[in-house]
Amino acid sequence: VLVVDDDEGVRVIMTRVLETRHEVVAEASGEGARARLAADRRFDAIFCDLMMPGTSGMDLHAWLADEDPSLAGRVVFVTGGTFTARAAAYVARVPNRRIDKPFTASSLLDLADEIVAAARAREPE
Repeated sequence: VLVVDDDEGVRVIMTRVLETRHEVVAEASGEGARARLAADRRFDAIFCDLMMPGTSGMDLHAWLADEDPSLAGRVVFVTGGTFTARAAAYVARVPNRRIDKPFTASSLLDLADEIVAAARAREPE
């Protein structure tokens, strides 16, 4: 599972929660996540903050949709509920799941388990 969030506190909490059931890699920026994904696309799920400075979650998802549409489908947008007009239009246009802050550890784990299981079910034998 890849966690992408510019807020260190959120990133650390998400990583600690998800590590109870999954192997987790964390990135502090969209740029860092893009570089990591350019080198390694073996992620079952990507939890990505929607609104980040520089490369936003929308930008990262759009790039990934061009590069690897299957992996782009595994992106879950993490939001604080405040959207710009561009962000609202983007999340309305794409079918990706979203989890709103504040969320519970159990809701985060349940969503991660669901997405990871679906990704692994699609992997070739």
